[in-house]
Amino acid sequence: MRQRWRRPLPALAMPVLVALTACVGAAASDPRRELGELQVDYSAGAFAGQAGEGDTAAVQLFLAAGMPPDSRGEGGSTALMNASAGGHVEVVESLLAGGANPNLTSESGLTALSAAAGNGHAAVVRTLLSHGADVRAGGPVDQSPLMRAVRGGRAAVVTLLLESGAPVTARNDQWSVLMLAAFLGDQAIVSALLAHGADVNAVNARGMTSLMHAASRGHAAVVRGLLAKGAAVDVLDAGGHTALMFAANNGHSDVVAILLGGGADASRRNRAGSTAAALAEGNGYREIVELLEAPGVRSGP
Repeated sequence: MRQRWRRPLPALAMPVLVALTACVGAAASDPRRELGELQVDYSAGAFAGQAGEGDTAAVQLFLAAGMPPDSRGEGGSTALMNASAGGHVEVVESLLAGGANPNLTSESGLTALSAAAGNGHAAVVRTLLSHGADVRAGGPVDQSPLMRAVRGGRAAVVTLLLESGAPVTARNDQWSVLMLAAFLGDQAIVSALLAHGADVNAVNARGMTSLMHAASRGHAAVVRGLLAKGAAVDVLDAGGHTALMFAANNGHSDVVAILLGGGADASRRNRAGSTAAALAEGNGYREIVELLEAPGVRSGP
């Protein structure tokens, strides 16, 4: 018998199927369309907003769609600043991988590092530092990473920043970082700053020292720590007040006792002629008056 030939399938069938599949895949991977399906506008403001919400998927879609990584939203904040403020490590990593600059500043002088530090997000701080974030970058001192971490009571972040070279001398007319920590009574942060060389006797524009700030607020443990590091006990501020006067005036008997034990001079007078005892008497703190007038209390040189 003669063998019959079978006609092959048309060669065009498989390429057409492949081409059709490729078209479907291209449509499915359109990042702008996917953002629209998520009801997210393709705009710089929405980009920064989604980053602040910690929406990794949306942020990656924005980047895939060509959104510049350093686009700015409200107040000049970038997506990286917003993600850092929220502590969203995965979003921060995506933005840095996409080319975001960690050292840009907002209109108020805030950097991504400052935003993370102030909110205590140590993991984000580490990530930013490992990608070149500058501990000295930023605008006003009160927006610096270290000052914001001190203000927020973020002891772990303060230590991390100090170990990365943050300037322990950071200050403005009102505060040094040590003065602020002393005023807030954060013993752990005060200790960390002193261990990294903070000037215990620095003064602000009004002549106030860290010891005065701590004494005025009644932070006994901080007062002890500052005295142990050599804080001068009888320095006068612009109004002629000593740390002892601040403590006595505000009724902090435990601090008064500590300062007297540290050699404070109870006979000093402010510019109005008042002693620490007179200030305490005027505010009804009789117990403190008795402390200050007790036998053996230092009075004069």
